[in-house]
Amino acid sequence: MLAYHDDEWGVPLHGDRKLFGKLILDGFQAGLSWAVILHKRARFLEAFDGFDPERMARYNAQKIAQLLRDPGIVRNRQTRCCGASWEVRRSNTAAAACATSRPAPANRTG
Repeated sequence: MLAYHDDEWGVPLHGDRKLFGKLILDGFQAGLSWAVILHKRARFLEAFDGFDPERMARYNAQKIAQLLRDPGIVRNRQTRCCGASWEVRRSNTAAAACATSRPAPANRTG
């Protein structure tokens, strides 16, 4: 965890594959300690084909069932990893996908 804090935390990511991987890991992290995700990150990378959005967008029910049985990753039926990969493919970049999925700013009145 110290190495993550010292070498990665707060450092901007560049490149679609890295941004997409972070997006996927963040989705699985919801409600869990980031340390849990970091501990399983190598297996996530392997299980999700190197976070290749093109390959992930083609996952079928059999592949998803395989992922849900993999004890090396966090398993959550509610995580929308394949939907995220489709959005990245549709937007052509992870950065564009993140930008288009941002919530609208709250309408604040003084």
